[in-house]
Amino acid sequence: FVKQTGLLEELKFVMNEYPDDPQTFLAACGALRATTLSDDARAMTSKGHDHAKVAVELGMLPLLLGALRSDLAKTPAALAELLATLSRVTVTDDICKQLAAMDALKLAITELGNHVTDPQVARQACTFLASISGNDQCKTSIVAASGHVAIIQAMLLHPNHANMQIDAIAALGNMALRMPANCEAIAEAGGMAAIVSAFSQHLPNPRMQSKGCLTIRNLVGRSENLRQPLLDLGVEQPLRTVLEGNTDGPVHNQAKAALRELHCSVQLKEGFKGDVGNAYKLQQGDADCENHWDTFMDTPAAQQAMRADMKALGYDM
Repeated sequence: FVKQTGLLEELKFVMNEYPDDPQTFLAACGALRATTLSDDARAMTSKGHDHAKVAVELGMLPLLLGALRSDLAKTPAALAELLATLSRVTVTDDICKQLAAMDALKLAITELGNHVTDPQVARQACTFLASISGNDQCKTSIVAASGHVAIIQAMLLHPNHANMQIDAIAALGNMALRMPANCEAIAEAGGMAAIVSAFSQHLPNPRMQSKGCLTIRNLVGRSENLRQPLLDLGVEQPLRTVLEGNTDGPVHNQAKAALRELHCSVQLKEGFKGDVGNAYKLQQGDADCENHWDTFMDTPAAQQAMRADMKALGYDM
């Protein structure tokens, strides 16, 4: 639908034509965000990622950043929508680099600091920083500009806002991945206590279970010295709650990985090793069951094909 109707091109036209009309520009932003969602259960693969890349190729990043720097973003509600839209199109490493070159990091961190008391703006700023932290250089730049400090301050100001806490933890977790220096900076800014507190408070939320486990694993994966401080903060119990509440699947594995990095006791299930004398039956059935290949070879089409092949080789059947 998006490709056939040229919707993204139309949205760019609207943004170009109405940069000073908040209602029209923000409606276009909402439509753009809708094209990036993975909400069509009928499709084998989501087109949302492709739509985000096409939007960037059409030149929408300068339009969005221009709006963020204009009077259009003077109200917190409009600012939150613009940041949310920018987050939805930040889907590749190359786009992260483009945004960094356009000073988007500084802009997002500044707006987070200016509107840290507004939970919606803080949440969307954290979401954008989480998205752009897919690039390693951007992670370093965010911490260098004290972006992690602004995120932790927002967490402390809005302890009961579950979605803001989750997106803040996601941002810190992405910054910590493969970056020991960033882990140290987050710890020095009081981030570990904020993370453990939010993780424990909002543990029933499925997104928090996933993001919290990943963040804790990333913090200690290459920073052994942070292991004991996290354990002292009581992080093991909520991790075990997540582990026990998810008997299998990605979240179970994420909780197990976090506990393993903390050197806590975990039970690893050992699959079939192929030992002699140890029988193992495959789920798809036994070898002595019906053989569909043999059934197919008896069909007229298969017999005709075999005769043609043999004739081509010089044998007459």
